[in-house]
Amino acid sequence: MPKNLELHRKNGEEWFSAGKSIENMNTWFSAEDALSLYENGFRIFKFEVNMWQELEYEILFCKKGIISKVEIPLHEVWDIKVKV
Repeated sequence: MPKNLELHRKNGEEWFSAGKSIENMNTWFSAEDALSLYENGFRIFKFEVNMWQELEYEILFCKKGIISKVEIPLHEVWDIKVKV
């Protein structure tokens, strides 16, 4: 998701990109991409936030607005048989 400097620095805050839903994550990443990212230390989380900007294909959120986060296992998004 490319950075739009104006939106990613809105109100002097740092905003981060997120998919709009768990279901659309497989639109952004293939199962192979997801496994490669996982093997390199990346994880997928579901966040509850109180600071966000909704864009056409993504949500921007502010770290200081995170209320809760839960890791999402890869097999809940992609057809991955490997237990990770």
